[in-house]
Amino acid sequence: MKIIHTTDRNTVLAIRDLLHEFNLRKTDGKKPRPVIPDTPARAAFAAYQDGEILPSGGLVYHLEENGRIFFVDFLWISEALRSHGMGARLLALAKEKAESLGCEAIELFTYFFQAPDFYPKMGYTLARIEEKEIPGYGLSKVHYFSMKLKP
Repeated sequence: MKIIHTTDRNTVLAIRDLLHEFNLRKTDGKKPRPVIPDTPARAAFAAYQDGEILPSGGLVYHLEENGRIFFVDFLWISEALRSHGMGARLLALAKEKAESLGCEAIELFTYFFQAPDFYPKMGYTLARIEEKEIPGYGLSKVHYFSMKLKP
């Protein structure tokens, strides 16, 4: 397994699309993919097994509030790698990167049908739960998490 850090937009979009396919299987059909604006720029940690063209897992992020907040846009792990520590490994890499950039916190959100129980195990604190209309997914409970980093 090889994990790379990249700013390649095609890799970012591939991770988004793979997560979207997972979300479609958990919701009620075909929905439009979330749009990723060109700014702020996204980067990713992408995990590849030998010989793979598409990642087996990945974490996409961007910086907010003048670099104070490291915001995780997407975390996706293939079915084959779930429950084998890949999510924890990607979050650990994200934390190292956020700390090296001098970020004060990491923030992310997850839908009720994804992994809201996973993030507290990784040291994240539930900030709030909102029920809101999510473009492409309808009315959903959204769980917002954060992790404060040492200054």
